[in-house]
Amino acid sequence: MLIHLSIENYALIDHLDISFYQGFTAITGETGAGKSILMDALDLVLGKRADTQFLLDPTRKCIVEATFSVANYNLQSFFDEAGVDFEEISILRREVNPNGKSRAFINDTPVALGHLKILGDLLVDIHAQHATTSLQNPGFQLSVIDSFADLEIELSDYQRYFQELKSSRQLLKDLIEQEINARATLDYKQFIFDELALAEILPEEQEQLEEQLTLITHAEEIKSNLFQVQELLNNDENSSLNLLSQAETNLHRISVYHPDLEQLTERLQSDLIDLKDISLELARLNDRIEFNQEQLNLIQQRLDLLYRLQHKHHVNSNKELLEITENLSAELIEYSSIENQIKNIENQIKAQESELKASADILTLRRKSGFPLLEKEIISSLNHLGMPEARFEIKHSNTHDFSMSGQDNIEFYFNANEGHSLKPLSEIASGGELSRVMLSIKSIISAKKLLPTIIFDEIDNGLSGDVAGRVGDVLSSAAVYMQVITITHLPQIAGKAQHHYSVFKQSKNNVTYSNIKFLDHQERVAELAKMIGGREITVASIAAAKELLTSPSEIL
Repeated sequence: MLIHLSIENYALIDHLDISFYQGFTAITGETGAGKSILMDALDLVLGKRADTQFLLDPTRKCIVEATFSVANYNLQSFFDEAGVDFEEISILRREVNPNGKSRAFINDTPVALGHLKILGDLLVDIHAQHATTSLQNPGFQLSVIDSFADLEIELSDYQRYFQELKSSRQLLKDLIEQEINARATLDYKQFIFDELALAEILPEEQEQLEEQLTLITHAEEIKSNLFQVQELLNNDENSSLNLLSQAETNLHRISVYHPDLEQLTERLQSDLIDLKDISLELARLNDRIEFNQEQLNLIQQRLDLLYRLQHKHHVNSNKELLEITENLSAELIEYSSIENQIKNIENQIKAQESELKASADILTLRRKSGFPLLEKEIISSLNHLGMPEARFEIKHSNTHDFSMSGQDNIEFYFNANEGHSLKPLSEIASGGELSRVMLSIKSIISAKKLLPTIIFDEIDNGLSGDVAGRVGDVLSSAAVYMQVITITHLPQIAGKAQHHYSVFKQSKNNVTYSNIKFLDHQERVAELAKMIGGREITVASIAAAKELLTSPSEIL
């Protein structure tokens, strides 16, 4: 609830500090004294857009600070999301500089204005004199039903299903778009993949084929030189092997005469063995190497294919071609995966639609079951507020499509006069009637789903006498469950309040300022007497004021 409001340099207010209390508080004062300025300043700290026109002193910044007790209102999640430390006594502050720049704070932590507004909406409901348009809004009417029937859990469950289905449908849309985009190039990618896969490319194949091509292309030259080498080594009386064999025989014959000759003989024998092995290997190579035109053609064809594929894909090796093949394979598999995902998500959506429909049906049933009692309580409250012939009815229809709030169309029908047909509240033009309907509704749901604080800004226009006193009773009744603050010009309402403030003007150095004062019992008597009889306070008006203060509120 609101426990303190500090205002500096706003409109007619130079500096003001006000403490507020639990229960029912009335704020009174002459027309133009600045009662509504208080609410405008509070609106500012609750997130309303700011400009510099309301600066009393255009050279100084405006500061509005509101202190709230927030211990029992389940607001921890908001503070966590906003990145602000949770404090049971929390302070909202708004600063507006002369240059028009505005800053917002929660517990001295700078926050976006949107966060300030969200928290403000969770803490305070300001209902101004002409703010009855929300009453004519189907969304507001539906929220009244849900609050009265305690459907917070059911609505939360439904909205979770709704969001899950919405997310699934968006995912399906994205997947279908991916499939369409992939399909546009699928045939080409499949063709390229098939061409590469059919080629059966091996990593080191190109180098091996190029070696074979070189060998076959130079086969005759190689065989000719091998033949000459073999002739020199082996096939003549003067060949290297024959000459070395003779040399080895001679050394062997005399090796017994000198130890060094024995070692040299062994070395020569080893060289002869190597040369004979080389001769044999050359013979084998010569036998294996031959010019094969058919094989040459096959190798050239294979290399031409590899070179063409490399040129086509702007690469220089088989390894890179294989990487392209693998990537294409992955893309084709992914496309197949998208098709499977689409089928799976379509099945998931069908199941989610069934869950959502079941949840929506529960909401509808619970909502409709609360209609009779809510209608009865609103009619009873309207009767008490001076509308004895008032009739109120809730009409319902189902929608084909799902919305964030279900499949229900709710519309409030009302008429205050006997013998006339009920009409939608959206067609009711009387501001006084709408104000009383709004007051009845808010007083009824305050015990169900309450805000910490509700403020009524002069909604009592057009009321007088006994009806005004009954409005005071309704406000007193609502104040049992929440903090109620009302700005009023009617003594019958102000007299029902537990706490009373008076707003007044004063001049200082030829400048007019607004100020506010908390009234004690005697001051309240004087204030109410002035409201009853005008500026002249009489014995009769004082007696009437005391009567208002001592008369108990009617329990509704």
